[in-house]
Amino acid sequence: MKTPVLIIGGSGFLGGHLSAALRSRGIDTKVVDVVPSEGYIRGDVRDYKTVLELTRDAGTVFHLAGELPPHGWSKGKKGQMWDIMVNGTENVLKASLENKVKKVVYLSSSAVYGVPLQTPVSENAPKKPLDEYGRAKLRAEELCLAYASKGLDVTMIRPMTILGEGFVGILRAVMEFICSGKPVYILGSGKNSIQMVHVDDIVRGCLLAADKGRAGEAYNMAAGAPIPTVREEMEHMIKHAGTKSGVRPVPAFIVRPALAMVKAAGVAAVGTEVYNLADKTFVLSTEKARLELGWKPTREMLESLDESYDWYAKNRNAVKPTLSPWLRLAMMLP
Repeated sequence: MKTPVLIIGGSGFLGGHLSAALRSRGIDTKVVDVVPSEGYIRGDVRDYKTVLELTRDAGTVFHLAGELPPHGWSKGKKGQMWDIMVNGTENVLKASLENKVKKVVYLSSSAVYGVPLQTPVSENAPKKPLDEYGRAKLRAEELCLAYASKGLDVTMIRPMTILGEGFVGILRAVMEFICSGKPVYILGSGKNSIQMVHVDDIVRGCLLAADKGRAGEAYNMAAGAPIPTVREEMEHMIKHAGTKSGVRPVPAFIVRPALAMVKAAGVAAVGTEVYNLADKTFVLSTEKARLELGWKPTREMLESLDESYDWYAKNRNAVKPTLSPWLRLAMMLP
């Protein structure tokens, strides 16, 4: 790996684990984020001059900066997401090409696929993202391909939902319901499977992509077998937590249209991707990453869920206030 290393958008969950891994190896690493924090350089990917200066001496750039879908969409929030994830990505790519950065690794997402037509999903499967987040990720990938054609060595990673210590992602509400002993409502029977992946495996994937990833190529990364069903995941977490929570299936044909109407009103409790995929099987093929990068997952999903839940239970007082009003209302249901 060419040094020094620059992590853009590095104060978050993955960035913290990646920077710790790099520094533990004695690699000169700088971390940039728009969020002020001790030990980080403050910078905004939307400011090209700032990005140009930050990448000036970098050998390898990990571009992790993004914007998760907020609760309650507005045109302003959609515009902000696009500005950060698309325009910001182009700034990183343009500056990296200008400064002759040796390698760029871009963190994309499995959200670019939308609802899978068949599983396991390979990297060349159709891309039909369901929401603004997925569309922004796909457009950013298109920019990566454009800059690869100009000579920039940029590789993309498409992970499933990342689990581990510090995880505060889409399962936050489920974990709060379990902590509180409230029922966990699942869409459909719960017999479908949705892969996730441990943060340690994605950190290793980032490092391998930096060393071995081909320019203009994308690599799926997700947990390996066994892949539990959604119901098995929920029941396992409840047993692990030791609470009086339970799993309650709800009919998808009733709930999905209602959630779509709520989202259209701009007050969605969950994003489009979540309620459209919740009762579908979504499993990625990671064969390409295995063959080309030498990557394979080492952490099983249920173990990763346990680690995420334990962290949440310990830190719930700090994390709980970020639950949306709709999810707080759902906690009042019997």
